[in-house]
Amino acid sequence: MTDTTTLRTHCAVLRAHARRLRAAAEDLRDQGPAAEAFRAEVAALAERCATAAGGFALAAAQLDGRPHA
Repeated sequence: MTDTTTLRTHCAVLRAHARRLRAAAEDLRDQGPAAEAFRAEVAALAERCATAAGGFALAAAQLDGRPHA
């Protein structure tokens, strides 16, 4: 597997994790301050996964000598 293929694979996995985390946060049925705090933490983790995925995509594009798509 090439470096860019590995980066793109990690990117895809992180984006999938972000989607699942966002869906899980939305599906939480619990209410109240503790539930809202937990929901916010899950949403923040999803955002970090998405940000990391973007970084991997950018790195792969730079290694390929192409602009980030």
